[in-house]
Amino acid sequence: MLSHHEDVYDSLAKRTWIILHVHELWNGGKPMDAIKTCIEQTGMADVEKDLGTTCSGFSAPYTLLSRDYALFLNILQQLPSSCSMWTLDLCVLVLPKLKEFMSTQHHTSHVEMACSILHVVLKKVAAVARRTSKGTKNKDKEQKVKVCTTELKEIKDLTSDVIQTVKSVKKNNTEDPGSMKSALKELQLALGTFLSSATAS
Repeated sequence: MLSHHEDVYDSLAKRTWIILHVHELWNGGKPMDAIKTCIEQTGMADVEKDLGTTCSGFSAPYTLLSRDYALFLNILQQLPSSCSMWTLDLCVLVLPKLKEFMSTQHHTSHVEMACSILHVVLKKVAAVARRTSKGTKNKDKEQKVKVCTTELKEIKDLTSDVIQTVKSVKKNNTEDPGSMKSALKELQLALGTFLSSATAS
């Protein structure tokens, strides 16, 4: 019993440290370091990093050894959605991670949170795309918008696949497949509108 309590305490301590550290970086004007730290410390990095360090070189007393999807999504969802610090670089960084949640293999709440965050990312990409198409040509921004648009197109395709299969997937009693389908349809509609305008321009 004592060992179990220690494990729970250690797990909570790890998560608390990660949340505080990410918010410290974000509020300190280092959004890229904040998101990279979030990705690495929640186990969402594609490439295994050295244990005990973060992307910005800080000593990390706590590092999760497996993917913590809920923590990753919760941290992103708590960040200001209208903040100017949401740059194209951040969008390029998080889109591949969020794309992974467009699957019936994930908990309904995780899919819904990912959809919510994707709306924020989509809003940012769309705003930059409009400014780029009307203003002075900026090859760097155009390339990043192109990368984001490709990712968003792939996400839209995945939402279509998930919507088609979600009815046949047996969820446990604590989940609501209809809720997942609704969130995916709303995202699919928003993505469709953006991609149509991007193609037209």
